[in-house]
Amino acid sequence: MQNVFTWFAYAGTAVFAVSGAMVGLRKSMDVVGVCFVATLTGVGGGTLRDLLLGASPVGWVLQPTDIGICLTCAVLASVFNNWLIGRRA
Repeated sequence: MQNVFTWFAYAGTAVFAVSGAMVGLRKSMDVVGVCFVATLTGVGGGTLRDLLLGASPVGWVLQPTDIGICLTCAVLASVFNNWLIGRRA
């Protein structure tokens, strides 16, 4: 059962990272800016939760997989930007 929750957490991180990347792309950021915004969005909610609960260090420091997920999603969102927003190149 713990494995299922882990995959849900990864999926949530990926969805928020893609949403952050899409905002960065809409603002015409380069890929570094898109990666920054995606990572900030992807791990921001969990960081706030951990800080409010008093958990130290925060989750993405203990499990840097979340950063990799955010960066991967940002790059993929940058590559498939036209497809994600429904425009033709």
